[in-house]
Amino acid sequence: MSRDPGEFRWIGKPVPTLEAPAKARGRAAYVADLRLPRMLTGKVLRSPHPHARIAGIDTAAAKRTPGVRAVLTWDDIPQVRWGHEIKDQTALAADRVRFAGEEVAAVAAADEDAALEALERIRVDYEPLPPVLSIDGALAEGAPVLHEERPDNVARRMTFLRGDPEEAFGRAAAVYENTFETSMQHHAYMEPIGTVAEVDVAGKFIVHAPVQNIFPARDRVAEALGVSASRVRIIQPCVGGAFGGKMVDEPNTILAALLAGAAGLPVHLSNSRTEEFRGSRPRVPYRIRLRVGASAEGGLTAKEAWIEGDAGAYCGRTQKVMSVTCMRMDNCYRFGSLRTDARMIYTNRLPAGAFRGMGNPQMVFALEACLDHLAEALGMDPLDLRLKNAIREGETSIHGWEMKSCGLTDCILKAAEASGWKGRREKGGGRPIPAPGDGGKRAVRGVGMACAVHVSGNRVHMDWDGAGAEVRIREDGRAGLVIGEGDIGQGANTVLALIAAEELGFRLEDIELSAADTDIAPLGFGARASRLTFIAGNAVRSAAAKAREEILGLAASRLEAAREDLRIEGGRISVVGSGDKGLSVEDLIRDSVCRPGWAPIVTRATYDPPSVMADETRYGNVAGAYTFTAQTAEVEVDVETGRVEVFRLIAADDIGRALNPLTAEGQVEGAVIQGLGLALYERMIYEGGEVVNGSFADYPL
Repeated sequence: MSRDPGEFRWIGKPVPTLEAPAKARGRAAYVADLRLPRMLTGKVLRSPHPHARIAGIDTAAAKRTPGVRAVLTWDDIPQVRWGHEIKDQTALAADRVRFAGEEVAAVAAADEDAALEALERIRVDYEPLPPVLSIDGALAEGAPVLHEERPDNVARRMTFLRGDPEEAFGRAAAVYENTFETSMQHHAYMEPIGTVAEVDVAGKFIVHAPVQNIFPARDRVAEALGVSASRVRIIQPCVGGAFGGKMVDEPNTILAALLAGAAGLPVHLSNSRTEEFRGSRPRVPYRIRLRVGASAEGGLTAKEAWIEGDAGAYCGRTQKVMSVTCMRMDNCYRFGSLRTDARMIYTNRLPAGAFRGMGNPQMVFALEACLDHLAEALGMDPLDLRLKNAIREGETSIHGWEMKSCGLTDCILKAAEASGWKGRREKGGGRPIPAPGDGGKRAVRGVGMACAVHVSGNRVHMDWDGAGAEVRIREDGRAGLVIGEGDIGQGANTVLALIAAEELGFRLEDIELSAADTDIAPLGFGARASRLTFIAGNAVRSAAAKAREEILGLAASRLEAAREDLRIEGGRISVVGSGDKGLSVEDLIRDSVCRPGWAPIVTRATYDPPSVMADETRYGNVAGAYTFTAQTAEVEVDVETGRVEVFRLIAADDIGRALNPLTAEGQVEGAVIQGLGLALYERMIYEGGEVVNGSFADYPL
């Protein structure tokens, strides 16, 4: 858009999400609200053991349960192994179970009571095996092998070298090394994972599921069912939060489709909250050993990282997560040299997966802590150390990321200013600790800072990382916007509608978005890697611009004016400089429909961002744009109990232009709250191979 930002009607203005009224009034349709004729209820039998061989399963009694229409085990489904990259998963356990909570059998019945009764009647003969419940246990000599094709229990290894770290450490004035551990964090989205699946008369699987990316989900379901992608249709209803946890890395959607196929009727299969803790894909827990060196002036000379992630029983998306942990934060600062050795390790724990920031928060924690210690060793203010090393506009990072725009330095300065950083640091960052017996708590207050970098899309293993959009001008002059990206609660549909309205010159209420549907929408990769506004937004903008030109072409002859002299504003077409001369888009389209030469206005566009697929050394500009943040926190720590109280947190984010400041602020606020949970409260606790705090009564949010 070439206009001055002050001329925009919608872009840059705070607009509530379009779905907000329906959600507030309880009218938004989630998968749990969907009712199909003769729909059955699905339920899953889960393993009580973290590791056991399945000697036999008896489902005869379950099949005789009144109301039961289908009972499935491994022997009843396509013998297909599936997965994001490593094909190590099955929809139902085959010869053995590898985590407590793994899906062993599934039933579909007329109601929930019948389905639960059928589960109780299934008899499984388990032969318990020694479980592997930690990274060290998995790597120990003689440890049980979880997957025969990975006898060392290492699902994936990644190593890379940039420069000469040993030489760089040799000339460093200060070196800091430590080991950091992060926890397994539950997504805790408001809506549990669920699916409604049916099979139409042509044998096509129609799947209603709150997935983050309908086209990859379609391919995953088709792979597991052993059918072609054209025989699976994914329709996205309202999504009650996802945060990376609804990308069909677990088999709920697959099992619903299998049950529907076996029963010949629609099936609704949703997790209970307890099942979410036993069967979803939480944040990957890590052990990170980090060594960082700096010159006397504070320049970061070298970094070495030894990273071990707990993948759990199946690899899923964890290899992608590991790639982010290994590399992303290296692009936040100017490192001279670095070496990384990372392993994702199988254990008999709940399989892990993608979670907001996908692998980045864990390394942010480790690296930023190291920077604070280095600053102390050098006698520098931690803020000055970060300023000295912050990546800047026009630079290329150590991994080949091109910073065509970069506001990291501004973020650091803004966060410091808003928090009163200098004044607090000059006072030592603390306050006197009350003496024992004076009635006050023994506490000290301090301030800290951390930074991070993120992507806008991430072309690592894809030749095409784009999105498609379609604009249809309807007979009443309104615009239908068809996209395959979907909205998972973050307000993406609202932003895309704003872009379409701005480019068309329409009122916002004249833009209607269709549901994300693989049979209707153009190809897109959905809500992941912060790609929607940038990538899908540009596709929408291009398609809307084409539609505007076609509208103006129709109007030019009607108004006897040159196309370049026409403009559309608020849904009305006018001739520039001619006063009131003009007509509404509605009148123009209505008068054109079914006349000689009439054709519907349907425009399409795609957008593939200016990024490249990384080479074999993982070097390359993998995103078309990058975002940055700097945050400061003021906290108080009780030195006797260790209790941490957060008094103030400042977040300064470089996101480019905020197309909708209201939703942009909401994203920052939500991220801050989720980050506080990871830092202070949230940890899934394992005992004997089972999650023991698997409910909101025991898992603090």
